[in-house]
Amino acid sequence: MSRNQRFKFEITQRVEQTGILGEFDIIDSDLTRFVVENAGGSNEFVIRAKLKGASTWNDLLTITGSDNVTLSVDTYELLQIECTTLDGSEVRFSGSGFLP
Repeated sequence: MSRNQRFKFEITQRVEQTGILGEFDIIDSDLTRFVVENAGGSNEFVIRAKLKGASTWNDLLTITGSDNVTLSVDTYELLQIECTTLDGSEVRFSGSGFLP
């Protein structure tokens, strides 16, 4: 299996301001993994999800500071990642959605 076939989505980015990093189609994904590096203790990323056609996002997880988290998303179709508080100048965010 090639690298592109293993992942439903991938994001790796240096975060320089608060705001939405992206919205991703996660249909057929069962797990996602997020890694935050070089973040200060008050840095926050909020992970949200919803079904396509739904009007509101559900907050699933808040990642505070630097951390490494795995999250089950098998009951959702769309994923949104937002940096709500930026604490640090070299903050890096990585995420992947895995195909079953």
